[in-house]
Amino acid sequence: MRATLALSVATLAACSSLSEYFDSAEQHVSSAAQDVESAAQHPGPVGRLMDRPPPAVTVTSGDPSGPLLAGPGLAELPDASIDLVIAPPLKEWLTFAERKNLAAASEEAATGTTGLPFAWQSEDGTHTMTAAGSAVAVADVYRSLRGQICREVRQNITKRGDAHFGIVTLCRTEIADGIPAWTIEAAN
Repeated sequence: MRATLALSVATLAACSSLSEYFDSAEQHVSSAAQDVESAAQHPGPVGRLMDRPPPAVTVTSGDPSGPLLAGPGLAELPDASIDLVIAPPLKEWLTFAERKNLAAASEEAATGTTGLPFAWQSEDGTHTMTAAGSAVAVADVYRSLRGQICREVRQNITKRGDAHFGIVTLCRTEIADGIPAWTIEAAN
């Protein structure tokens, strides 16, 4: 019986120290959890770079034209980029001012409704019309194999009684300081 009593006393002593051990371990786990929570709320410089909140989402609805294609608005093309929009065979027929007007109409057609013509005309210093025409999106917008948003646009001109046209593939790109524009691209 004494042996049993000694064993019981030893077991109780061990349980007492185990209880202290588990209480100490529980405090360490609780402290570590608080440290992790604090680190999540106050990340260091690397954490702030890696764990950025997602950007705000702007939902735009409508048909596949206008703001969905052009963004908030079309910027005026810089003069150096005008010829990036005009069908090569038409360039020889038009002056710079006429090409600029055709380019503006083509940019609008690229973001407009398929089949809707965007008319343009140019006048000389005496207000005499020198050339006129239209730009019409002839196909729906598509994503090219290179991932660009593209569209086929027919460019029509009439100058000195002669009518000419060209069909170009205009793709949305960024030119000069990130200005979005629709320029002639190889769609593939």
